[in-house]
Amino acid sequence: MKIRCKNCGAQYFIKDELITEKGIRVKCGKCGYTFVIKKRIRKRELSRTEKKTEKPPLVAEPERHEVVESPVEEAGSQEESLLLEWKSSPFSLRLLFIILVVAFLAEATFYFYKYRQVKREEEYFYLLRNLEYGYLDDFLRNAAKVVNKTSDPVFFYLLGEAYYILQDERYRAYFKKAAELVSDRAVKGSLLIRAGDVARGLELLKEVLVVSEGNPVKVKNDMAVGLLKLNDTQGLDILKGISKDVVFVPEFNRSVYFLENRRLDEAKKLTEHLYGMFPGDPMPMVNLSAILIEEKKPFEALQILLMARGRHKYMPLVIHNLRVAYSMVKSEKAKVYAQKDLVDRKGPAWVSYQYLLNPEMKE
Repeated sequence: MKIRCKNCGAQYFIKDELITEKGIRVKCGKCGYTFVIKKRIRKRELSRTEKKTEKPPLVAEPERHEVVESPVEEAGSQEESLLLEWKSSPFSLRLLFIILVVAFLAEATFYFYKYRQVKREEEYFYLLRNLEYGYLDDFLRNAAKVVNKTSDPVFFYLLGEAYYILQDERYRAYFKKAAELVSDRAVKGSLLIRAGDVARGLELLKEVLVVSEGNPVKVKNDMAVGLLKLNDTQGLDILKGISKDVVFVPEFNRSVYFLENRRLDEAKKLTEHLYGMFPGDPMPMVNLSAILIEEKKPFEALQILLMARGRHKYMPLVIHNLRVAYSMVKSEKAKVYAQKDLVDRKGPAWVSYQYLLNPEMKE
C-alpha cells in the first residue's frame, strides 16, 4: 500500500498484511511526524459490514510502527514526481525541449563528419607530400594503412603511381581498383590502360572523344600511350599532333617509346632536346642517365644524376641509377646507394609513360 506523510509529503510503501483493521501508528523517517493509517475497505465490503454490525466497533489504540526511509523508495518517488511535472508542464515547453535535443544531435553529427573529412584530407595531403618528395618507403608504409579504410579512388591511384615509379607490377592492381571506383569515363579509360586492360581503356577514350567529353588534349595523350603499348605507331602521330598545345608530356612519351624499343639514338636526341628546354625537370635527366648507362658511359651519366638529386618523386630512380653507374666504375659508393635502392632491377631505370588524366586533377 502506498502512503504519504501528512506533514512533509514523503511517500512510502507498506505491506498490506501489516495494516490491521484497527489501524497502525507510523512515524515518518524523514521528518519524524507520527500519524495513523487504516486499512482501505472497498465500498461494497463496507456496505456489507454495516448491515451485519448494528453497533459500531470499539476503537482501540492502534499499534505503533516506525517507517524507515529507503533510498530505493525515495529514488522511485523522485522519478514519479519528475514524470508528474513533465506531464503537467505545458505542451510548448515539451516541444521546445524536443527541438533543443534534436538540434544538439544534428550539430554533433555535423561536427563529427566534419572532423572525419578534415582527418581524411590531412592524410591525403601527407601522403601526397611523401610521394612528391620521393619518400616512397614512408609513403607505401602509411598508404597501406589508409587504403584499407577508404573507398576513395585517389588513394588507390596514389598507391598505383608509387609502384608505377618503382616499376613494380603491383601498380596494375591499384590502378584497376581506382578505375572501378572513379566515375569520370575519361579518367576510368586512362586508368584501365595503366592497369593493362588497354583495349577496354581505348574503347572508353574513343567514346569520350566522340561525345566531346573532357579535355581532348589529355584524352588524346592517354589514348596515344595506349596505342604505343600495343606497338601501334599511330600513337606517335597523335602525340606529335598534340605537342603544339602541350609540349612536354607528348614529346616525353615519344622519347619513352624510343627508349623502351631500344631506339637509343632517337630517344637520346629527343630527351636531350627536352632537357635543354626544361633543365630543372628531373624526368628527362633520369631518362638521359639511363640512355648513357645503356651506351656504357657511366661518368657522363653520373654528372647528370648528381644534378638530378633533390626532393622529387623520381628520386628513387636517381638513387637506383647512381648505384648502377657507380657499380660500373667500381666505386665503393655503389654499396651506399644499394642500401637505399627501392627499385628491383639490374639495369638502369627510367621514367615511363606519363598520363594527363588523373583522378586527383579536376577540370
